[in-house]
Amino acid sequence: MKVVICGIGVVGGFGSGLPALEKALDGNRVAATQVPILTHQGPIQVPCLTADTSPLADYVPTRVLRRMDHYNRLGLLAAFEAMADAELLDKSRRGRMGIIVATGNGATGNNYDFQYPFEDKEEICGSPIRFSNSVHNAAAAYISIALGEMGPNHSITHEDLSFPSALMTGVTWLQQQRVDAVLVGGVDQLSHAHAYAWHVHRQTQDTLKKIDPTEMPAPLAGEGACFFVLKAADTVSTPYALIHETSLGRICAEPRQRPMGDIYFLAEGGLAATRADYGKWLLPGARTACYSHVYGDLAIDSAFNTAIAALSRRKNRIYPGSGSAQPVPARELPADRSIVCLKLGVGNTYAWTILN
Repeated sequence: MKVVICGIGVVGGFGSGLPALEKALDGNRVAATQVPILTHQGPIQVPCLTADTSPLADYVPTRVLRRMDHYNRLGLLAAFEAMADAELLDKSRRGRMGIIVATGNGATGNNYDFQYPFEDKEEICGSPIRFSNSVHNAAAAYISIALGEMGPNHSITHEDLSFPSALMTGVTWLQQQRVDAVLVGGVDQLSHAHAYAWHVHRQTQDTLKKIDPTEMPAPLAGEGACFFVLKAADTVSTPYALIHETSLGRICAEPRQRPMGDIYFLAEGGLAATRADYGKWLLPGARTACYSHVYGDLAIDSAFNTAIAALSRRKNRIYPGSGSAQPVPARELPADRSIVCLKLGVGNTYAWTILN
């Protein structure tokens, strides 16, 4: 069975919805937010790509949102955007639907707040709402409740490879005919720990740049969510793209297996990968692109790359981006060309998705 993408929902530092993402890809500058952080050396301001979830009020009553933290709002907004894009907000049109949520870091921001409640002088004890929202699968639970879905519900935490793992699971569910459609996506929020780690990394990188001026700057720390609606190809008339192949594994010995495609989208955020690491996976002269300047450094960046690849396939064009081998300029994308979304993780792990 062939599986296609028929709906996409995104929210990040660039805004929410595919039009906002496309504007950012076409060169509309994504503005950074200065996030205040208290350190032992004193307060600092760290530029980050933060997301606004206020459009969620168009889908969910405000009284319901009061119980949700930022992590859950990110996931719910992107999920609703994907369902609306696939024209499946009407429950009678969905059939049997599964929900899969991937996250690299989970509700870490809320978790830190719950563990250290006494730093806020107005709060004299731990909040029950913060506690209930501190688990990683809270986003999947909120999504299923908001959509009124009772089908299979799964949360995956696999560090940098969380989204590829979730996507592979969703494709498997459809191939097994366990469900008629799958809502699958990734969500990660910005925590002060992530922002401070980026700050320290950037200081180290600035030192290296004085030694090697060709050193590329790290993308800003980011947050966001990206969801997809997947269906069997024979049930969709105008999909975004066909998922030709998904693969996930670990390098045990050389020579390594390489994904074969015409253009490579590289996910360079997270814990493990550097541009030099990706170079080992590419054939000489390979065309590559990186869009981390749009969504930032976050663990589920491969979800955004998959969304950009699907949008490129629908529009038959490649958006301008930076690359580690031969950067891809803005140009037309012939219908017979494939896009490889490649992600490297910790411990010599890898994942890729090929879209046709």
